[in-house]
Amino acid sequence: MRHSPAIRLSRLLATFALLMLAACGPVSTAPAIVVAAPTTGMIAVTAQGSASVRLLYARGGSIVLLRTVYLPPGDAVQSVAWSSDEREVLIGTSGKVLALDTRTWRLESIPRLAAVARDDAGAIRRR
Repeated sequence: MRHSPAIRLSRLLATFALLMLAACGPVSTAPAIVVAAPTTGMIAVTAQGSASVRLLYARGGSIVLLRTVYLPPGDAVQSVAWSSDEREVLIGTSGKVLALDTRTWRLESIPRLAAVARDDAGAIRRR
């Protein structure tokens, strides 16, 4: 049995309305993490618990998205910091620290961090 055009249109509008309501669902309230590297003009942006980090370049009133880096499955961001030379982004997760080289965009795990520890605020400090 075929439905009239009016019924099909009303079903289509109802479906569209439900999709729009679903898109307006609650937004994550995880704390934002924004860490700048002043000499290079790069900024790392993410949220605690996120599975990705965005790298931006900001100079002269312009902001450019350089890359979105996705963490390995099962990892979630806990903290972010720049290395002292501002070439690597250090991403702390619940189980390890990852280093992102901004020259090659390679993401590697740091197996041992003997001289570096995370404090309660998530910042990286030297012992």
